[in-house]
Amino acid sequence: MESKNKKILLIDDEPDVLKIIKARLESAGYSVVIATNGQEGLDSVIKECPDLVITDVLMPIMDGFTFYKKLKQNPNTTDIPVLVLTARGHMEDSFRVIGVDDFLSKPFEPSELLSKIEVLFSRSTLTKKTDKKVLVAGSDPLVIENMAFQLKKIGCLTAMAKDGPEIITKVVQFSPDILIMEAPLYGIAADEVIKILRQMNQFAGRPILIYNFYKIEELGDATIRQKAIAIDDAKTACMQAGATDNLGRFNEFSFIDLIARYLNASTTSK
Repeated sequence: MESKNKKILLIDDEPDVLKIIKARLESAGYSVVIATNGQEGLDSVIKECPDLVITDVLMPIMDGFTFYKKLKQNPNTTDIPVLVLTARGHMEDSFRVIGVDDFLSKPFEPSELLSKIEVLFSRSTLTKKTDKKVLVAGSDPLVIENMAFQLKKIGCLTAMAKDGPEIITKVVQFSPDILIMEAPLYGIAADEVIKILRQMNQFAGRPILIYNFYKIEELGDATIRQKAIAIDDAKTACMQAGATDNLGRFNEFSFIDLIARYLNASTTSK
């Protein structure tokens, strides 16, 4: 990863944390600006124009959550990636809903931090701004809202659907360039939806990307094994029916990377 000329804004109210992380980042070749709360951070963003922000959550004057919302509300700063340092799971959930770029749980190793930073910088240059129309569909509202949020950040026009019948209706009404749909699917089997769409002239050659989703905490549950079988069966049926690609389990931090080639490709079959 080429760190030359990359500037990072580090926001934390603990002097020792600032000192340690700043030293580690500078030794890796990054230029580092520090702030001790969210308000100082906002002022520094305008003054310093950083390439990345690393922020703690619990801070005086303005916390990390408020800082993030204000940063994203400003069209001049909304594209700056943000890495959140957190030790509390429920706060992480709140950030996930509004589409934060990545997290790092305290305590962490310096190598973990540098790895996260490299991924964020590579991701920021991977996908150029696009005006693709994307339909995202699935049973979990938070998942499809997160997808839509990330897609809007890079210029996509998005629509959402919750089941098979709504997907078909939205394809006709919205005419998306790309469909990203969960498999298995409620209402109509996912492979049946694909078969119907592939018979439509307007959608015969457009990408249909399938994904699945389950919560990590469910992995020890007996029902997840049944769901895993259903997911595998649905994936096979969808690919046979004409799906373009299988993205696997939805991961908000790799989502854009996985679909970048479809976003950057020329649209066909308009």
